[in-house]
Amino acid sequence: MTVRIPQSQAFRCTRENGASKWPERGSEVRRGDIILPKLRPSFKIKPDQPVFTIGSCFARNIESALKNRGYSVPAFEYRLPKEELYGVTQQQSGFLNKYTPQSMLQEIAFAFGDTDGSEYLIEVQGGWIDGQCHSNKPVSLERALARRQEVRDLYRTAIKDAGLVIITFGLIEAWWDRANQNYLNATPYPSMISAHQERFDFEILDPIDAINCATKTVELIREHGGADTNIMVTVSPIPLQRTFAPDDVLTANCYSKSVLRVAAEAVVNKFDRADYYPSYESISVSDPDATWEDDMVHVKLGAVKENVERMIDIYSA
Repeated sequence: MTVRIPQSQAFRCTRENGASKWPERGSEVRRGDIILPKLRPSFKIKPDQPVFTIGSCFARNIESALKNRGYSVPAFEYRLPKEELYGVTQQQSGFLNKYTPQSMLQEIAFAFGDTDGSEYLIEVQGGWIDGQCHSNKPVSLERALARRQEVRDLYRTAIKDAGLVIITFGLIEAWWDRANQNYLNATPYPSMISAHQERFDFEILDPIDAINCATKTVELIREHGGADTNIMVTVSPIPLQRTFAPDDVLTANCYSKSVLRVAAEAVVNKFDRADYYPSYESISVSDPDATWEDDMVHVKLGAVKENVERMIDIYSA
């Protein structure tokens, strides 16, 4: 939706906005290793209200920082047996990672729906994989269905109780499961491809679809959450590690983050008590040595902590 404001209001806005001009080299305005863009909070969060986080590993890092500040973070408490964790990860709540707007919308719709979750399960050699969650370890059908119920219970309770829901969008490159007629959470694992040739189709989400997914996600949260549930949307700074498009991964990643940023802005403009937190911008324009791990993919915990500390300081009631 195009935003139009009168001329006098626009000039007054730029005069009064201390962050309206791009800083010059050596400027004192944004000096420091980690740049923290200006915020415009429309709500306050209370320490006694749970914070529910939805997103990828960057969202998991936000959980940890919030937990260290004394907040109740339901997703952080989720535990999975080590033998069911993805690869060598030790991040217990990593099983909950969500990467695309479609998988986030599907998970919330499932949480408040009435299916048993079998529509997200994929049979492979040695058991079943949950296409909605982040684990490449096959389990029995009974266990896979039990985990579906665990995730449903977590989402239902957390969304109903949360004072704040933080949604971190990650990717727009998605995979469609022809057999189950839904989206995978991430790229199909080798075991899935071996068991099911040509079952999965690659998609690149366009801006309109991204906006629609993001909007429906917030609508569901508001429908099933408490009357005072606040929404914060962010875009994960973690880049696309590999693209399945014919473009350079640098170009594909820029497009991906741009589309997600547009979707986030659309949500903020549409809903009351919905704010955008510029963690993507903060990490992207800051000193790389202060923000990125050596793999240049994952964000240093110190940079995440500094962003979360600032968010809490500004948004605290």
